[in-house]
Amino acid sequence: MGLQACVRNAYGQNGEGGIIVTDKIVQAIPLEDYKIQIKSSSDVTGIFDVKPCLKGGAFKALEDKSYFSQAPPAHYGISWPNGQDFSADTLIWDIQHPHQETA
Repeated sequence: MGLQACVRNAYGQNGEGGIIVTDKIVQAIPLEDYKIQIKSSSDVTGIFDVKPCLKGGAFKALEDKSYFSQAPPAHYGISWPNGQDFSADTLIWDIQHPHQETA
């Protein structure tokens, strides 16, 4: 994942014309090094790397490892108690395109 995933999340777009994903995140397991193991309702599974989003703004709070570990699935994405979140379309797109960056 690159910083573009953070931008996609902020603007509600997935990097391919803002396609709406109706998939739900059913499992989110925080891992070491600011990564989260994700499973969706359609069985898309993979690792989402949050580290590129920690550079500032609201996501900087996720540097606290105990806070980072509080990322349960939240309907159509994952969300932390203070409102930081990633939508399901961002998570799924990034898992399916791990080395692609958008301009």
